[in-house]
Amino acid sequence: MPMRSDIITSTATRFFSGFSAFNRLAAKGAKFFVAVMLTVNLSIVFAGVVFRYVFGQPLGWVYEVSIFLMMWSAFVGSAVLTREKSHVSLDFLVLKFPVRMQYLTRIVMEILIMVFLVVTIQASLTMIQGLVALKSAYLRIPMYWVYSSVPVGMGMILFQQMELFINNCIGLFKGETV
Repeated sequence: MPMRSDIITSTATRFFSGFSAFNRLAAKGAKFFVAVMLTVNLSIVFAGVVFRYVFGQPLGWVYEVSIFLMMWSAFVGSAVLTREKSHVSLDFLVLKFPVRMQYLTRIVMEILIMVFLVVTIQASLTMIQGLVALKSAYLRIPMYWVYSSVPVGMGMILFQQMELFINNCIGLFKGETV
């Protein structure tokens, strides 16, 4: 008969494996989403330049859509960077610490980042509630769609940070090297 701690460990391991798989899938989807949005953005900006300088007929909506696509690309793309640990970091000092201290430092940083993300998500959702009636100037797109990029992107980053936090906790308790 398995011990209670073995059942809990097994359940936690299965949950974390599923969570990690979900994050991997979300990051792949985000990478594709960002690639498509940047391609569309490049295409419409190029078309805008051609129409303005070749045909003398500027497309007024290009600037607006370009900014909206760039916002979504930046916030959703940040989740991919978080997953790949590609954000800029100054860890040269932390790398000189003993292994246990490196994990502890990373865990504290993960907690601070997650608190920041939760506060940002909450504030952005409050802001979006005030934008329900507003529409963009040219295309009349509801502005809550545009600014929804903030909580969506921050939420995706939060999930990635949670996984990093759990991995760092596991590494600390197992005594693994960083």
